[in-house]
Amino acid sequence: MTRRVLVAYDGSLLAERGLAFAASEFPDDDVVALYVVDRERDPTAMKGWGDDPHEWEDWLDEERERAAELFEQAEAIAEREGATIRTAVAVGRVHEMIVRYAADHDADMVVVGTHGRSTLKKALLGSVAEEVTRRSPVPVVTVR
Repeated sequence: MTRRVLVAYDGSLLAERGLAFAASEFPDDDVVALYVVDRERDPTAMKGWGDDPHEWEDWLDEERERAAELFEQAEAIAEREGATIRTAVAVGRVHEMIVRYAADHDADMVVVGTHGRSTLKKALLGSVAEEVTRRSPVPVVTVR
């Protein structure tokens, strides 16, 4: 039985570790690296989109180009582990889009990298891994 494994991927060291884990543990399964464009965390979005109606589209195009570059790295990581992956981009709040993608695409599991922060730091900074773990409709594997 082929599993569908969703890996949250943003190019960070934690995401790379999560992807390497998924690729090495599930090389024959359907592994998807998901990059989420979070306009709420982007400095451009925080300032507002200005008067140009194309500013949003231009920004989104730039983010998709960034995702394509990150996916080249992701594919190299998977290849190193003896696997191939698919890639996807979603736009929205990171934890919400990971959970939604898992539900909408019948994922069997989600893999996320985590810092392993203390409770106080999580309360102050938030934690995508924690939110995904709480809300995911499928099991979540966290990789430190």
